[in-house]
Amino acid sequence: GGSTSDVAGFYQSEMQNKGWSIDRSFAEGDARVLVFRKGLNTSNILIIPAGNMTQVLINEEIIK
Repeated sequence: GGSTSDVAGFYQSEMQNKGWSIDRSFAEGDARVLVFRKGLNTSNILIIPAGNMTQVLINEEIIK
């Protein structure tokens, strides 16, 4: 639950607590996009409203 901005705030805090740095953050309408980096690794988080819920899509690119 929560608005897309509330959910974005949660992910931003949690990712930074886990050592990820915010690379980009932007909004278009009610949708939010967060891009994080940790070394060569990238994590993209898309947060969109979905009816009375909020949908989160996480795409991670982990380089080993």
